[in-house]
Amino acid sequence: MFAKYALGAEREYELYGGVNNIFDESVDKLVGSNVGPYFFAGVRVTF
Repeated sequence: MFAKYALGAEREYELYGGVNNIFDESVDKLVGSNVGPYFFAGVRVTF
């Protein structure tokens, strides 16, 4: 799940966030480790 919101006259400010592996599904052992669900958020400014 991912969401973002941009604001400013030129949309130069962007807030974003999300959750990966929200249902705590197992990852194929061939692919790699299973860290479980994790959250992320950030701010991006362009000029």
